[in-house]
Amino acid sequence: EVSVLTATNGASAQEPGVRRISGSRALRELKALGILARLPRDATVLCGRWYPEGLLALLAGRRSVAILAHGAELLASRISGLSAVRARLRRRVLTAARLVIANSRYTSELVSSIAPEAHVVALPLGVDTAAFSPGDRDASRARLGIRSRFVVSTVARVLPFKGHDTVISALARLPAALRSDFCYYIAGRGAHVEALQALCRELGVAEQVKFGGLVPEHSLVDVYRASDLFCLMTRLGPRAVEGFG
Repeated sequence: EVSVLTATNGASAQEPGVRRISGSRALRELKALGILARLPRDATVLCGRWYPEGLLALLAGRRSVAILAHGAELLASRISGLSAVRARLRRRVLTAARLVIANSRYTSELVSSIAPEAHVVALPLGVDTAAFSPGDRDASRARLGIRSRFVVSTVARVLPFKGHDTVISALARLPAALRSDFCYYIAGRGAHVEALQALCRELGVAEQVKFGGLVPEHSLVDVYRASDLFCLMTRLGPRAVEGFG
């Protein structure tokens, strides 16, 4: 038997086995703590992150707690005064968990560097090779509205550290005759979209860069089939990491 506890996203429909909690963040966490405390003693709790989910499960007295590790949530606090406190808390939570499941070997090594005594395993995500396979490139480009000869793509959250601007700047440095053959397709959404659009106008490559927004899972196949090159120029830093390595 599996049940899901999550914050409400405004959906009115009630899915079987899904319990949604609403209110301010503090109220949601208090409600979650109460729900977790009332679970059967032998229940296993799978937490999406170490904080707040993993911490709440441990505070509720759960003994069988597994925590998913993605990457960025393991990094230092953005509030410098809380960094030391948060670091100690993070280490204690990761160490106390029965299991930490990392999405890559890179992330598992990050967990071990933070909490050397944590029981961590790497469980890389699978790929549906039947769906994500070579196909009709021209048809995929037509569905995406691309007519260029060469296509470079990035599928990621549109945030400053993801390095979209590096690709745009490189595109702008190409000779005009060659640059006109290219399309840089950006799939994803995020707070940096408007800044990138302004950069494209400034560098004169607005016609060569196409912003696809959030692409549904089934349409990602077209993005990859349409592309000659996938490019991800992530800049690593104190608060930026590429969890998949």
